[in-house]
Amino acid sequence: MLNPKITLIVLVVVLITSNLYAQSKTELLKKKQALQREIENTNKVLTETQENKDVTMKQLRTLGSQVETRQKLIETINTQVKNLSYEISDNKHNISSLQKEEDKLKIEYAGMIRYAYRNQSAYNKLMFIFAASSFNQAYNRLKYLEQFSQYRREQVQTITSTQEKIHGKIQVLDKNKDDKDQLLGEQQKEKKQLDVEKGQQAHVYSQLQKQSKKLEAQLARHQRDLRRLNNAIQSAIRREIEEARRRAEQEARAREAANATATTHSALPKSTNSSANLVLTPEAARLSNQFADNRGSLPWPVERRGRIIDPFGIHEDPLLPRVKINSVGIVFETVGNATVRAVFSGEVSEIVPLDGLYAVLIRHGEYFTVYGNLKSVEVKRGQKVSTKDPVGVVAADEEQGPSCMFQVWKGKTPMNPTSWLAN
Repeated sequence: MLNPKITLIVLVVVLITSNLYAQSKTELLKKKQALQREIENTNKVLTETQENKDVTMKQLRTLGSQVETRQKLIETINTQVKNLSYEISDNKHNISSLQKEEDKLKIEYAGMIRYAYRNQSAYNKLMFIFAASSFNQAYNRLKYLEQFSQYRREQVQTITSTQEKIHGKIQVLDKNKDDKDQLLGEQQKEKKQLDVEKGQQAHVYSQLQKQSKKLEAQLARHQRDLRRLNNAIQSAIRREIEEARRRAEQEARAREAANATATTHSALPKSTNSSANLVLTPEAARLSNQFADNRGSLPWPVERRGRIIDPFGIHEDPLLPRVKINSVGIVFETVGNATVRAVFSGEVSEIVPLDGLYAVLIRHGEYFTVYGNLKSVEVKRGQKVSTKDPVGVVAADEEQGPSCMFQVWKGKTPMNPTSWLAN
């Protein structure tokens, strides 16, 4: 028989491994389903873009997103296949161990049957008992015969239970093999579709490369518009800072008039950020601290968003590598007529119009958030807003598609918005 301690350790290991597999299976299945939904949504966008005979940057970005998502799906399926392979191996090992245990139990049981057969008559049993040299020995022999009979019955039950376990493991093993074959089929199908989409991506890229002059002109126009917008935003922030300083100076002069011993210098409230030169009231300082405390967990400005198509900082244009782009915010794809939402409580500082579109500037203490590329606005200057309140509706064009521009500023300093938004 196996050592009870060893048996306990084996059972614990099997239970832990089973739980890990279960958790991994559930997580992988959720991830796989999410990727499949993302592919379905991207397919809808691709269908819309392919209706247009002219290839566009939106079509190239959508294909790039589709290729990236399908690669992740293939990796997820591959992980599922690997996990099933490990599980199949474990089940084979368990079946082998159970079969060895069954063989051992059968050998022990066969020995007991042979012994019982040789001593099956009541006469032999009585002779075995009465041949004892004392009453205690006779009693012990009687108990031995009872225990031997009970042990035989338990052996039968153990053999039956072991056989049932083997049968159950074999059923699980067969299902694992079927699941693995199904996943391998899915994997091959996804790989073929990935090759198709990579071909489409290469074709669109090639077609767009032929339009490099047109693209350069579009990019130059876009950069000019962006500079105008950023200049307007910076001007609005400077005005906000100056207005705050002006109000602080008025309050200081009022206090100076009320108290001749106080000086303007000592009465002026200090800025919480010397680089920004923002003078904050206690209420604004609290709001500023709350905004900073929520870094990394702010909601996205739109509920449904796609991949980031223009990241923060200096980067190359995807089609014009020699052209460097310096973005003070991010731009990401969304759906048509998507509502843009405030990411935090604050006050609308400015609404900046630019060529029929709008950008909304919201102040959160010493921080500002900017929501651009809006075709309509649902707020007004000076209005108080709360988290997820509607700000406006995104605009779209044939080349760019529906997109939202989002920026975060600390005083006069632009910050990377991706580090502020929830994962």
